[in-house]
Amino acid sequence: MKKIKILVLCAKNPSLLINIIRKRFIPFLKIFYLTYFWFRQKSIKRFDEIVKQKNVYFTIELEKAGITDQLIQFIVFHNLGTSLNFIFSHTKLQSSRSFVKNKSDDQNSSEGQEKDQYEDVYDFLGLNKFFTGISHKILGSDDVKRVDLEMENDSYFFNRGIAQKKHLVTYLKLKLLTEITSPGDYVLVRFRLKGHSSFFKMFNSSKEYYSFQHDLRSVYNHARELKPQTITYKKKSRPFFVHIRQGDTGVIKTPWDTYVFVWGIKNNAYKEISSFRDIQDDSIIRTDEYYSFIKDFLHCFDDHFFSVRIFSDGFQRTFQKAYQNQEALGWTDTQISRLKNHELTYDQNSFEKFSQLDGVKTCIGEKNTKLYELIHSLLHAEVVIIGTQQRMIPKLLSVYCNPSNMPLVIVLENNNHSSLQSFGREELLPFYIKADVSNYHPECIAEKVKAFLKSRD
Repeated sequence: MKKIKILVLCAKNPSLLINIIRKRFIPFLKIFYLTYFWFRQKSIKRFDEIVKQKNVYFTIELEKAGITDQLIQFIVFHNLGTSLNFIFSHTKLQSSRSFVKNKSDDQNSSEGQEKDQYEDVYDFLGLNKFFTGISHKILGSDDVKRVDLEMENDSYFFNRGIAQKKHLVTYLKLKLLTEITSPGDYVLVRFRLKGHSSFFKMFNSSKEYYSFQHDLRSVYNHARELKPQTITYKKKSRPFFVHIRQGDTGVIKTPWDTYVFVWGIKNNAYKEISSFRDIQDDSIIRTDEYYSFIKDFLHCFDDHFFSVRIFSDGFQRTFQKAYQNQEALGWTDTQISRLKNHELTYDQNSFEKFSQLDGVKTCIGEKNTKLYELIHSLLHAEVVIIGTQQRMIPKLLSVYCNPSNMPLVIVLENNNHSSLQSFGREELLPFYIKADVSNYHPECIAEKVKAFLKSRD
């Protein structure tokens, strides 16, 4: 019966069959590459000799992605570049996904003129200033051979049995040998990503990938010493951070009482569905489910025990995705007009009930200033709540935390949907606990939180 189910799934999703076949062949591919590397020992030694003789630099040119994906890529590529014994030359980090320049509502915001204060989110994090300071300038730049090293995604290497860092470095040496052998004293290898990947799987797989020679938390703290960021948690209360991801994974209820799911990788995306339950996707955690859990959880503690900040990107991007897919949804211009009026109060109606809870403040939307506040609040939190739609927060925690400063993270899920293995590095996984929104016992979770907080006192 189990085999029949697998065959049915493979028929519906051919890529699943390909993945099953690949997993069967990984041990053989690993043996192939190890044998290949053994036969190419002279070439590998030749590579090392050339690097000693020449000035071989490397830089990292990140793809358009969110800041957490970019940070993971940067760390992995930097580790590989230094393992190849290349000299680091910094290319300015920029984010067009998480940071919006010349955003009018930010420029006129009462929260501050962050356009004048920070050039980019990486300016806020202090990273460009730090890495520019330790970067090596390429001397004799008129005679530099530039080599684009287009990196396949991390699954490409895992599917070939190239999981260990030493094997990946060897693979790259053989790939680059011809390029750096050419005449000239200066070579600049530009790490670029071919396709799309956060490299989070590789980052989590081994301490060799996530152990970074630079402490980014210290870099951030130094940036805050230079430009302080207001902390909005109440004094004498435990800082409690909540992130409710919606945006391009959200579901909106239309004025005519149907539901639209905009998460493009999901089966029911961009279809009008008569009831929320019929979407049939356990990865969605509704705002009402967050509210119910937080309310029940806070009742297990004294008033003012926690100072709670709730962040969400809200539904603006959800509506934008729906508008972009008007044709697929079959909506008329009249329906779009009704939906745009509906959007004006959608965030307020979805999140206003949270502010009625004791000690809770909300920060909804995607302004740059709110991103800074989100990052700062997260890095000062002791307890965090996220859902299974979430990947940004686990990635930030993986980059900026270690077991001594990692908060306790409660992951809301539906029907034991999630595997915590995908949420972070192995040493950080003990700090994650799951709560099923359809069957949770707040007092049990509260006891775990109390024990954790006591261990930190």
